[in-house]
Amino acid sequence: YTIIIPLLNLFTYSLRNKEAL
Repeated sequence: YTIIIPLLNLFTYSLRNKEAL
């Protein structure tokens, strides 16, 4: 389950990017 951590990080990053836009 080590892939979940980076995946979640990417998800949050994407969300923040959308918020910034």
